[in-house]
Amino acid sequence: MHIWQEYFSTSFTGAPAGFLSAAHLLQLGIGYLCATLLAVTLGRSRRHRTEQEKRRVLRYAAVFQLFFAALKIAADCIDAGSPAPMLLSMPFYLCSIMFVALPLAAFGKSRVARVMTDFVAIFGVLAAVAGAAGAAYIYKIYPALHIHTLECLLTHVASGFAALYIWISHLATFRREDVPLTAGVLGAFMILAVLSNALLASTPYPTNYMFFSRSDGTPFLLFEKLFGAQSILYALSTALAMWLWWGVAGALCSRLSHRADHTQTSPSPHRQQE
Repeated sequence: MHIWQEYFSTSFTGAPAGFLSAAHLLQLGIGYLCATLLAVTLGRSRRHRTEQEKRRVLRYAAVFQLFFAALKIAADCIDAGSPAPMLLSMPFYLCSIMFVALPLAAFGKSRVARVMTDFVAIFGVLAAVAGAAGAAYIYKIYPALHIHTLECLLTHVASGFAALYIWISHLATFRREDVPLTAGVLGAFMILAVLSNALLASTPYPTNYMFFSRSDGTPFLLFEKLFGAQSILYALSTALAMWLWWGVAGALCSRLSHRADHTQTSPSPHRQQE
């Protein structure tokens, strides 16, 4: 019972970890180091493998991520004695879109897998940095060793790992015909977030999906200070920032991917002489 109370319920007695505290920074450092080393090692070793062999690593990452996400949701529902907390755990945040995108990239077929792989490559690192390092509202509430803090860290770091691995293994394609679909994924989840926030606003479980209502300690705090929470200008600025990242990061990823493909297919000077 003590383990449940301290590590899984909201009736814990431990002190909050604190945003950017020693415990928070230590967790980030270990998480980022492990994810980076794994991504570099596995990505380089599988760079010349088949596509299916490359995707096998993403499958492990997707299962790992979904396990901790499901564990946190289950703990919240048991703690509340109701399935209602699931309303607050829909994958309608930019980071939690990965709970849909990463499994589809790992287990999907053909164009679905291709588009979702590009999406994870574009947004995975942003999720890891903004979602784990910028998770002020989590670390200000919960102890360092709690399902909420650990789930936040591990699921976001898994997204960063997946993105780095995709880049290093040259799994992403970034085809021009897929660009509207990757944009459509982001746009569709934005619409779902807006609808959910509006429908649940007057319920006991109001949501703040995509952080369209307030920043909750995320880097969107800048827009909240400029325009105020719950304002249209704040919501628009938050959405535009996400689209800006999609455009800049997508263009950069596409250029790097095509350059890597060109390097792989170009004959070496030694071979040309032969």
